[in-house]
Amino acid sequence: MNETKDIGDLQTEIKVLKSEVRELREFIKVLYSLVMEDEEEEYAPSGFSGGIEVGRFNT
Repeated sequence: MNETKDIGDLQTEIKVLKSEVRELREFIKVLYSLVMEDEEEEYAPSGFSGGIEVGRFNT
């Protein structure tokens, strides 16, 4: 009887852990997408030869 209860407790814990893993995966996907958006904003569009900083030094 005690073994059955232990197995049931372990199965419940496994379900909880699987749920937490799913939530963490979703959280990581969101963080990854935010990082990728930030990186895209840092790079200038193709054909862009400079900005205010570059213009200041070229005058």
